[in-house]
Amino acid sequence: MLVAIAVTAAFVVAQLGTEATRATPEPSPNETPSTIQTITSSTTPDLTMAMPSADDGPPAPTVDASCATGTPHQPTGNLVVVPGATTPSSDGPIKTYIVEVEEGLGIDAACFADRVHRTLADPRSWGGREGFAVQRVDVGEPSFRVTLASPATVDERCQPLVTAGIYSCWDSHRAMINVWRWETGTADYAGDLWGYQIYVINHEVGHGLKHGHVNCTGSGDLAPVMMQQTKGLDGCWKNGWPLDAEIDGPLKDEQPSDQPAGDAAVRPMS
Repeated sequence: MLVAIAVTAAFVVAQLGTEATRATPEPSPNETPSTIQTITSSTTPDLTMAMPSADDGPPAPTVDASCATGTPHQPTGNLVVVPGATTPSSDGPIKTYIVEVEEGLGIDAACFADRVHRTLADPRSWGGREGFAVQRVDVGEPSFRVTLASPATVDERCQPLVTAGIYSCWDSHRAMINVWRWETGTADYAGDLWGYQIYVINHEVGHGLKHGHVNCTGSGDLAPVMMQQTKGLDGCWKNGWPLDAEIDGPLKDEQPSDQPAGDAAVRPMS
């Protein structure tokens, strides 16, 4: 009898072990690309361009997530160049840029400039993917400008696009980033403000590099950085970096860089 019980118990343990090895974890709707990176299902999206983590690319800043100083917003409309410069990010041809912050935003300008450079100098950003270097300067006429401004200033400078006080744009010379959006992100980027900031910088600068809007390619895919992710993800995973298909593939949608464009801005009805 004891032998029979032992054999039966061994059989049950073996079966449980077999079922455990057969089980494949399925991602839940609340999981992010970084948390499902070990899933081996053939339907798992390619996560090589997913959001940076502490061990992957630029680390999340340790200061206030929005670079806020704690002083009230009292914007003046005056765009101030942030002092400081960097060395070129690589050995490629150089595109220079200037960082500006509107006076009176209650934002640490040096902090914002650091966020911009961390993003653009990352090898997964446009320069690293398209073979050019970026260099921040504070004098002269740069290749482009990255500007943090109040909703009213963004609305004014983005015309004829309608940014409605909540969106950002490329105004034909500048990546105009709405400070309200910079500080709040979106519901799809909840808990990942740094990830949203990476996205909005790359998206608006992408317009300056002649990249137009594209759509989600399919549920479960990484969202193209030139998708209007502020408006929603349409089933795609959030993503702040250019995809291969946006560099030299079917999602490379060229547009003139001297025309206004925006993350979720719309042209006025005629």
